[in-house]
Amino acid sequence: MGWSAAFTQLGYKRRTEEGSHGIIWPPHKPIDTSGAVFLALILTGLFVYMRFAFALPPLEQFYLPLYVKTSIAPSIRSSGKCQMLLMSDRKGRAWYARKEDVAMGPTPQAYAKPIPLVLSDSARQRGMTYLYRSTPNVCQNSSLASYLKQQVYRGASIVDLLFAPSCNDSHVFNVKAKPWRSVGILGQLS
Repeated sequence: MGWSAAFTQLGYKRRTEEGSHGIIWPPHKPIDTSGAVFLALILTGLFVYMRFAFALPPLEQFYLPLYVKTSIAPSIRSSGKCQMLLMSDRKGRAWYARKEDVAMGPTPQAYAKPIPLVLSDSARQRGMTYLYRSTPNVCQNSSLASYLKQQVYRGASIVDLLFAPSCNDSHVFNVKAKPWRSVGILGQLS
């Protein structure tokens, strides 16, 4: 076997179409593999974004960055600044907003970027008039993470939020429906 055949078997190619006798190095196979890995990472990021953007209720979407930060940060820092979502009535009494108190839509703020939520009709019927972020407070990361986990995310961790089925596809995993039940010999359900 000559030099030409040995280089061709190892993945080298000769540039004969341009009249040059150089060898193409490196071979194109690693470039194709890295491109496929890059495309897989991009698609994974897109699917994770779509999962969090469309499957979570509005309040959970609002608190998600804070929940991720407070869940990861206790191992690094014990406290950090946080802003909670509050609602108040005309008398100035404030309450923490719950998921039944908000809906999707922009609420303009005086000196900050708009909140992507509005007060729901049920909250307005109870006399709530304002929806706003609290002033930045120093919070214990572990305490805030447990509060968000219990009160906002119903006990779900970040991993549970990523892999749990959303309310739209929960019928797929409904074991109580028993679709495998069949009709017996006498026509009765077995």
